[in-house]
Amino acid sequence: MHARMRVATLASIFALTLASQVSAQAVPCTGEILGRAPNQLRTVLQAFCIPPSPESPLNLDEAVQYAGYDAADEFVLAYNAVGASDAIEQPLRVVRLDKLKQTWTAAEFADIETEILPGSKGQCLGAVGDLQKAGSLFYVGISLSPSAGCVAVLSTDLRLQTVLSGGIGAKFANGAVILEGSNRHFAPTHPLRLSLFNPSDGSIKSIYPVDKDALRARYIERLRTEIVPGDRCEGDNCELDPEQFDNDLASVCLPSACKPAIAVNDEMGSLAFVVQFSPIGFIRLDKVKDSPQWGERVVFVYRLVGGAVEYQEFAASEMQARFGVTSVDALLGPEVLQRIFGR
Repeated sequence: MHARMRVATLASIFALTLASQVSAQAVPCTGEILGRAPNQLRTVLQAFCIPPSPESPLNLDEAVQYAGYDAADEFVLAYNAVGASDAIEQPLRVVRLDKLKQTWTAAEFADIETEILPGSKGQCLGAVGDLQKAGSLFYVGISLSPSAGCVAVLSTDLRLQTVLSGGIGAKFANGAVILEGSNRHFAPTHPLRLSLFNPSDGSIKSIYPVDKDALRARYIERLRTEIVPGDRCEGDNCELDPEQFDNDLASVCLPSACKPAIAVNDEMGSLAFVVQFSPIGFIRLDKVKDSPQWGERVVFVYRLVGGAVEYQEFAASEMQARFGVTSVDALLGPEVLQRIFGR
């Protein structure tokens, strides 16, 4: 992997204090901007309550696509310039404000690549869609298509550590992350693939799907043998291999928003998520909504300790009856984990 990176450290003196800027805001400093994108960098900084500074490495009039991370001691912004006709431009740019030292660090990245899909490498250059911090590392999510992405992993001084395929599904406090693999967008099905990236040694370990998965094997066999002939999908947009059936992280919806049903517990080194099995690609689309018996949900619970990976699975409908809980977060407490794994 090669990268062209320019890093510069620039002194910055606030024209206004952060407190006075916050008080001047009519809305919380969430970084969210209502209205049509793209937005100028000046507006983005205002949305995060970051006062503008002549010494910052930013063209405040530039229109951008962005993602930000804001904490008490630092602010990080990853962005692409947006040109004519809302075209996303390269390179990827990242800036970090050390709020304690009041200094800026800036970096640019181009010609970075990774394995976008299994067996297929490509440029990790697209639209910034996500920015998270895990441990001491920043993970910049880049969207390549609605079903594919990559992640640039940066140190605190914005040096590129590695480039990962997929997107961040969950993160641990020690910097390890769960990666959700990319798929070809125009494909009959989109099988879920999850892996664990450990930054301490750079390893990536596949954790889903797993070998000898009884519930998954049963569903594959159902797709192979139980679909009524008149309901079976036919044509170019149909999948022939039941092992490549459509499955994804299930969603948990609250009045405010929906989010994937996935959780981690740092203290226990554990992970839980719910997978939604779907017959899309095997049953005609006009029949899918009338086939609720095919919409299975399966819970997977993992313990990831000392490099070992062990898991248990069960139908989501059994969660409360067997373990007395109704959420994936509650599955990861020590008492429930002991019941799940029998020790």
